[in-house]
Amino acid sequence: MIFLKKIIKHSDSVNRLKVKLISSISLFFILILSLVFVLLGVSVSNFAQAISSNYSKPLVGGQLDVGEWNNLPADFVARSGGAASSMSGPLDMGGRNINNLAAPVGGNDAATRQYVDTSVAGAGSGGDNFVNWGRGDCPVGTTQLYSGYAFGTKWDEPNGSGDVMCIQSGDAGPAATSPRDKLWPAATGQAGFIPAGLPESKEIKCALCLKPSKSCYNSYGSNSCATGFTAAYSGYVMGGTVNVSGSGVNKNERYCINSNFDSTTNSATWGSVFYGTEIYSNSDLPAYTAGAYIKCSVCCN
Repeated sequence: MIFLKKIIKHSDSVNRLKVKLISSISLFFILILSLVFVLLGVSVSNFAQAISSNYSKPLVGGQLDVGEWNNLPADFVARSGGAASSMSGPLDMGGRNINNLAAPVGGNDAATRQYVDTSVAGAGSGGDNFVNWGRGDCPVGTTQLYSGYAFGTKWDEPNGSGDVMCIQSGDAGPAATSPRDKLWPAATGQAGFIPAGLPESKEIKCALCLKPSKSCYNSYGSNSCATGFTAAYSGYVMGGTVNVSGSGVNKNERYCINSNFDSTTNSATWGSVFYGTEIYSNSDLPAYTAGAYIKCSVCCN
Protein backbone atom coordinates (compact mmCIF):
# COMPACT_ATOMS: atom_id res chain seq x y z
CA MET A 1 0.00 0.00 0.00
CA ILE A 2 2.80 2.36 0.92
CA PHE A 3 4.57 1.35 -2.27
CA LEU A 4 1.45 2.14 -4.33
CA LYS A 5 1.18 5.58 -2.73
CA LYS A 6 4.80 6.27 -3.61
CA ILE A 7 4.14 5.26 -7.21
CA ILE A 8 1.09 7.59 -7.42
CA LYS A 9 3.01 10.44 -5.79
CA HIS A 10 5.87 9.91 -8.22
CA SER A 11 3.43 9.85 -11.15
CA ASP A 12 1.86 13.14 -10.00
CA SER A 13 5.28 14.73 -9.83
CA VAL A 14 6.09 13.55 -13.33
CA ASN A 15 2.79 14.93 -14.67
CA ARG A 16 3.35 18.28 -13.00
CA LEU A 17 6.85 18.30 -14.46
CA LYS A 18 5.46 17.53 -17.91
CA VAL A 19 2.92 20.35 -17.63
CA LYS A 20 5.59 22.80 -16.56
CA LEU A 21 7.89 21.62 -19.34
CA ILE A 22 5.16 21.93 -22.00
CA SER A 23 4.16 25.38 -20.70
CA SER A 24 7.77 26.49 -20.72
CA ILE A 25 8.32 25.20 -24.25
CA SER A 26 5.06 26.83 -25.46
CA LEU A 27 5.97 30.11 -23.83
CA PHE A 28 9.45 29.86 -25.36
CA PHE A 29 8.02 29.33 -28.85
CA ILE A 30 5.50 32.13 -28.37
CA LEU A 31 8.30 34.46 -27.36
CA ILE A 32 10.42 33.35 -30.30
CA LEU A 33 7.44 33.73 -32.69
CA SER A 34 6.64 37.18 -31.30
CA LEU A 35 10.27 38.18 -31.73
CA VAL A 36 10.21 36.94 -35.32
CA PHE A 37 6.99 38.91 -35.99
CA VAL A 38 8.54 42.04 -34.49
CA LEU A 39 11.69 41.64 -36.58
CA LEU A 40 9.65 41.05 -39.74
CA GLY A 41 7.18 43.82 -38.96
CA VAL A 42 4.19 41.46 -38.88
CA SER A 43 1.22 42.31 -36.64
CA VAL A 44 0.65 39.64 -33.97
CA SER A 45 -3.00 40.72 -33.53
CA ASN A 46 -3.61 40.33 -37.24
CA PHE A 47 -2.11 36.87 -37.13
CA ALA A 48 -4.42 35.94 -34.27
CA GLN A 49 -7.38 37.50 -36.11
CA ALA A 50 -6.60 35.51 -39.22
CA ILE A 51 -6.49 32.24 -37.27
CA SER A 52 -9.64 32.89 -35.24
CA SER A 53 -11.60 34.15 -38.25
CA ASN A 54 -10.55 31.36 -40.59
CA TYR A 55 -9.12 33.90 -43.08
CA SER A 56 -8.89 32.46 -46.58
CA LYS A 57 -7.74 35.24 -48.89
CA PRO A 58 -6.87 33.80 -52.36
CA LEU A 59 -3.17 33.98 -52.94
CA VAL A 60 -0.76 33.39 -55.77
CA GLY A 61 1.57 30.69 -54.49
CA GLY A 62 -0.50 30.18 -51.34
CA GLN A 63 1.53 32.45 -49.05
CA LEU A 64 0.78 35.69 -47.24
CA ASP A 65 3.47 38.34 -47.41
CA VAL A 66 4.12 40.98 -44.72
CA GLY A 67 2.06 43.63 -46.50
CA GLU A 68 -0.95 41.31 -46.69
CA TRP A 69 -0.72 40.38 -43.00
CA ASN A 70 -0.65 44.04 -42.03
CA ASN A 71 -3.64 44.90 -44.23
CA LEU A 72 -5.96 42.27 -42.85
CA PRO A 73 -8.29 44.81 -41.17
CA ALA A 74 -8.83 46.55 -44.51
CA ASP A 75 -9.41 43.26 -46.30
CA PHE A 76 -11.80 41.62 -43.83
CA VAL A 77 -15.49 41.36 -44.59
CA ALA A 78 -17.78 40.66 -41.63
CA ARG A 79 -18.58 36.96 -41.61
CA SER A 80 -22.17 37.55 -40.52
CA GLY A 81 -23.22 38.55 -44.05
CA GLY A 82 -25.72 41.02 -42.59
CA ALA A 83 -26.01 44.79 -42.80
CA ALA A 84 -22.77 45.17 -40.86
CA SER A 85 -20.77 43.56 -43.69
CA SER A 86 -18.49 46.13 -45.26
CA MET A 87 -15.07 46.75 -46.74
CA SER A 88 -13.01 49.77 -45.85
CA GLY A 89 -9.69 51.25 -46.84
CA PRO A 90 -7.98 51.15 -50.24
CA LEU A 91 -8.39 47.87 -52.08
CA ASP A 92 -5.27 47.21 -54.16
CA MET A 93 -5.80 44.98 -57.18
CA GLY A 94 -2.44 44.47 -58.81
CA GLY A 95 -1.40 48.07 -58.27
CA ARG A 96 -4.79 49.48 -59.35
CA ASN A 97 -6.27 51.31 -56.37
CA ILE A 98 -10.07 51.26 -56.38
CA ASN A 99 -10.15 54.79 -54.91
CA ASN A 100 -8.44 56.05 -58.06
CA LEU A 101 -9.27 53.27 -60.48
CA ALA A 102 -8.07 53.61 -64.04
CA ALA A 103 -9.93 52.19 -67.01
CA PRO A 104 -10.16 48.39 -66.74
CA VAL A 105 -7.75 46.41 -68.91
CA GLY A 106 -8.57 42.75 -68.35
CA GLY A 107 -11.98 41.15 -68.65
CA ASN A 108 -12.27 40.67 -64.88
CA ASP A 109 -10.86 44.07 -63.85
CA ALA A 110 -13.04 46.24 -61.61
CA ALA A 111 -14.52 49.48 -62.93
CA THR A 112 -16.02 52.52 -61.23
CA ARG A 113 -19.60 53.62 -61.83
CA GLN A 114 -18.22 56.82 -63.40
CA TYR A 115 -16.31 54.76 -65.97
CA VAL A 116 -19.40 52.68 -66.76
CA ASP A 117 -21.69 55.74 -67.05
CA THR A 118 -19.21 57.49 -69.34
CA SER A 119 -18.79 54.38 -71.49
CA VAL A 120 -22.54 53.92 -71.87
CA ALA A 121 -23.05 57.60 -72.71
CA GLY A 122 -20.41 57.41 -75.45
CA ALA A 123 -21.45 54.06 -76.86
CA GLY A 124 -23.87 55.48 -79.38
CA SER A 125 -26.89 54.43 -77.33
CA GLY A 126 -29.45 56.82 -78.78
CA GLY A 127 -29.21 60.57 -79.09
CA ASP A 128 -30.45 63.32 -81.37
CA ASN A 129 -28.99 65.25 -84.30
CA PHE A 130 -29.38 68.72 -85.74
CA VAL A 131 -27.87 70.88 -88.47
CA ASN A 132 -25.72 73.80 -87.45
CA TRP A 133 -26.79 76.22 -90.20
CA GLY A 134 -24.18 78.93 -90.77
CA ARG A 135 -21.10 77.05 -89.55
CA GLY A 136 -19.08 74.03 -90.71
CA ASP A 137 -18.37 72.74 -87.21
CA CYS A 138 -20.34 71.50 -84.21
CA PRO A 139 -20.77 72.93 -80.69
CA VAL A 140 -18.89 71.57 -77.69
CA GLY A 141 -20.47 68.39 -76.32
CA THR A 142 -21.63 67.16 -79.73
CA THR A 143 -20.10 64.94 -82.41
CA GLN A 144 -19.71 66.17 -85.98
CA LEU A 145 -21.08 63.61 -88.43
CA TYR A 146 -20.20 65.62 -91.51
CA SER A 147 -19.96 69.18 -92.80
CA GLY A 148 -20.66 70.92 -96.09
CA TYR A 149 -22.70 73.76 -97.57
CA ALA A 150 -26.41 74.53 -97.78
CA PHE A 151 -28.12 74.12 -101.17
CA GLY A 152 -31.64 75.17 -102.18
CA THR A 153 -33.80 76.26 -105.10
CA LYS A 154 -32.62 79.32 -107.06
CA TRP A 155 -34.41 82.50 -106.09
CA ASP A 156 -36.18 82.93 -109.45
CA GLU A 157 -36.73 79.23 -110.25
CA PRO A 158 -40.47 78.42 -110.28
CA ASN A 159 -39.90 74.64 -110.24
CA GLY A 160 -38.40 72.22 -107.79
CA SER A 161 -38.65 71.51 -104.06
CA GLY A 162 -38.56 74.07 -101.29
CA ASP A 163 -36.21 71.93 -99.16
CA VAL A 164 -32.77 73.20 -98.29
CA MET A 165 -30.12 70.49 -97.81
CA CYS A 166 -26.79 70.32 -96.01
CA ILE A 167 -24.71 68.44 -98.57
CA GLN A 168 -21.21 67.05 -98.06
CA SER A 169 -18.85 67.03 -101.03
CA GLY A 170 -16.59 64.45 -102.66
CA ASP A 171 -18.95 61.60 -103.59
CA ALA A 172 -20.90 62.51 -106.75
CA GLY A 173 -23.54 60.23 -108.24
CA PRO A 174 -24.07 59.46 -111.92
CA ALA A 175 -24.33 62.32 -114.41
CA ALA A 176 -27.74 64.08 -114.41
CA THR A 177 -29.91 64.27 -117.56
CA SER A 178 -32.67 66.85 -118.10
CA PRO A 179 -32.60 68.13 -114.47
CA ARG A 180 -35.87 69.28 -112.99
CA ASP A 181 -35.14 69.64 -109.26
CA LYS A 182 -32.24 72.07 -109.43
CA LEU A 183 -30.10 73.09 -106.44
CA TRP A 184 -27.96 76.18 -106.03
CA PRO A 185 -25.62 77.17 -103.19
CA ALA A 186 -27.62 78.96 -100.51
CA ALA A 187 -26.39 82.36 -99.35
CA THR A 188 -27.52 85.26 -97.21
CA GLY A 189 -29.33 88.14 -98.89
CA GLN A 190 -28.51 91.84 -98.98
CA ALA A 191 -28.02 93.97 -95.91
CA GLY A 192 -31.26 95.61 -94.86
CA PHE A 193 -33.17 92.41 -95.46
CA ILE A 194 -31.37 90.22 -92.94
CA PRO A 195 -30.93 90.44 -89.13
CA ALA A 196 -28.25 92.84 -87.92
CA GLY A 197 -24.92 91.13 -87.29
CA LEU A 198 -25.26 88.59 -90.09
CA PRO A 199 -23.09 89.19 -93.17
CA GLU A 200 -24.64 89.75 -96.60
CA SER A 201 -24.01 87.63 -99.68
CA LYS A 202 -22.12 84.84 -97.90
CA GLU A 203 -22.47 81.14 -98.64
CA ILE A 204 -24.06 79.22 -95.77
CA LYS A 205 -21.83 76.53 -94.31
CA CYS A 206 -23.45 73.68 -92.40
CA ALA A 207 -22.62 70.67 -90.23
CA LEU A 208 -24.67 67.71 -89.08
CA CYS A 209 -24.13 67.30 -85.32
CA LEU A 210 -24.99 64.45 -82.95
CA LYS A 211 -25.80 64.91 -79.27
CA PRO A 212 -25.23 61.39 -77.81
CA SER A 213 -27.90 59.96 -75.50
CA LYS A 214 -29.76 63.28 -75.48
CA SER A 215 -32.68 64.95 -77.23
CA CYS A 216 -32.83 68.28 -79.06
CA TYR A 217 -35.54 70.58 -80.33
CA ASN A 218 -35.85 73.85 -82.27
CA SER A 219 -36.93 76.82 -80.19
CA TYR A 220 -38.62 79.42 -82.42
CA GLY A 221 -39.35 82.88 -81.03
CA SER A 222 -36.62 82.91 -78.39
CA ASN A 223 -32.90 82.36 -77.85
CA SER A 224 -33.76 80.69 -74.53
CA CYS A 225 -34.39 77.01 -73.85
CA ALA A 226 -36.75 75.11 -71.57
CA THR A 227 -35.62 74.02 -68.10
CA GLY A 228 -33.11 71.19 -68.36
CA PHE A 229 -32.04 72.18 -71.88
CA THR A 230 -29.21 74.43 -73.07
CA ALA A 231 -28.70 76.11 -76.43
CA ALA A 232 -26.33 74.28 -78.77
CA TYR A 233 -26.48 77.52 -80.76
CA SER A 234 -28.76 80.53 -81.19
CA GLY A 235 -29.58 82.80 -84.07
CA TYR A 236 -32.43 83.95 -86.31
CA VAL A 237 -35.00 82.26 -88.50
CA MET A 238 -34.31 82.77 -92.22
CA GLY A 239 -36.07 81.56 -95.35
CA GLY A 240 -37.10 82.56 -98.86
CA THR A 241 -38.14 86.00 -100.02
CA VAL A 242 -41.23 87.62 -101.42
CA ASN A 243 -41.22 87.47 -105.21
CA VAL A 244 -42.77 90.47 -106.90
CA SER A 245 -43.20 88.76 -110.27
CA GLY A 246 -45.18 85.73 -109.20
CA SER A 247 -45.80 83.09 -106.53
CA GLY A 248 -43.88 79.90 -105.77
CA VAL A 249 -40.46 81.41 -106.35
CA ASN A 250 -37.56 81.31 -103.83
CA LYS A 251 -39.65 79.10 -101.62
CA ASN A 252 -36.80 77.96 -99.36
CA GLU A 253 -37.93 76.39 -96.10
CA ARG A 254 -37.18 78.30 -92.92
CA TYR A 255 -34.23 77.34 -90.70
CA CYS A 256 -32.51 78.61 -87.57
CA ILE A 257 -29.33 80.27 -88.85
CA ASN A 258 -26.46 80.52 -86.35
CA SER A 259 -25.77 84.14 -85.38
CA ASN A 260 -22.11 83.13 -84.93
CA PHE A 261 -21.99 82.89 -88.71
CA ASP A 262 -18.84 81.73 -90.54
CA SER A 263 -18.58 84.35 -93.29
CA THR A 264 -15.36 83.14 -94.94
CA THR A 265 -17.00 82.15 -98.27
CA ASN A 266 -18.40 84.83 -100.57
CA SER A 267 -21.43 84.24 -102.81
CA ALA A 268 -20.38 84.72 -106.44
CA THR A 269 -23.82 84.39 -108.00
CA TRP A 270 -27.42 84.84 -106.94
CA GLY A 271 -28.49 81.30 -106.39
CA SER A 272 -30.58 80.14 -103.47
CA VAL A 273 -31.05 83.13 -101.18
CA PHE A 274 -31.97 83.37 -97.50
CA TYR A 275 -33.57 86.45 -96.01
CA GLY A 276 -34.64 87.28 -92.48
CA THR A 277 -38.03 85.89 -91.47
CA GLU A 278 -40.41 88.27 -89.72
CA ILE A 279 -43.96 88.23 -88.47
CA TYR A 280 -45.54 90.59 -90.98
CA SER A 281 -48.86 90.90 -89.14
CA ASN A 282 -49.79 89.87 -85.62
CA SER A 283 -53.52 90.27 -86.40
CA ASP A 284 -55.34 89.77 -83.08
CA LEU A 285 -52.31 88.23 -81.26
CA PRO A 286 -50.80 91.19 -79.37
CA ALA A 287 -48.26 88.96 -77.61
CA TYR A 288 -46.38 88.75 -80.92
CA THR A 289 -44.46 91.69 -82.37
CA ALA A 290 -45.05 92.47 -86.03
CA GLY A 291 -42.15 93.62 -88.17
CA ALA A 292 -39.43 91.96 -86.01
CA TYR A 293 -37.00 89.23 -87.02
CA ILE A 294 -37.68 85.93 -85.21
CA LYS A 295 -35.09 84.63 -82.75
CA CYS A 296 -34.37 80.91 -82.50
CA SER A 297 -32.19 78.32 -80.80
CA VAL A 298 -31.38 74.65 -81.10
CA CYS A 299 -31.78 73.28 -77.56
CA CYS A 300 -30.40 69.99 -76.20
CA ASN A 301 -30.49 68.42 -72.75
